[in-house]
Amino acid sequence: MVLFDFGGVIAEEGWKEGLKVVAKANGLDESKFLEDAIDTIYATGYLLGKATEDRFWSSLREKTGIKENDALLREEIFSRFLLREWMIDLVKTLRAQKITVGILSDQTDMLDKLNQRYHFFKWFDHVFNSYHLGKGNATALCSMTLPGL
Repeated sequence: MVLFDFGGVIAEEGWKEGLKVVAKANGLDESKFLEDAIDTIYATGYLLGKATEDRFWSSLREKTGIKENDALLREEIFSRFLLREWMIDLVKTLRAQKITVGILSDQTDMLDKLNQRYHFFKWFDHVFNSYHLGKGNATALCSMTLPGL
């Protein structure tokens, strides 16, 4: 089995790049804002499927003072997750060789929403996502017994 991360591997890194744009638009330090977003995604439980996206954005607004609505904030991130066609071609090649391929990602339900937009799950045999598994970071995810392995 070959496992791929989503952001920065299958697609351009939309999370960090989108948050940088939000920070700049709000006159905030990009590094500090990214730290605040990471702290908030864990503190709210959103990464592990224990909270909703709106709870995450609401908490991040309280912590940082950002003003944009959820839809605009989400789009700043989504618009930067551009699929890397050469990676999708690699996945298709591996599957044609009967190699099982999967996504192993510390994403939220945003991964599902990105799939609704770009329809990329169809190229993978498995999608292991922190949001649905209730476990975060690659080490914790890899320590699990994954179905089909």
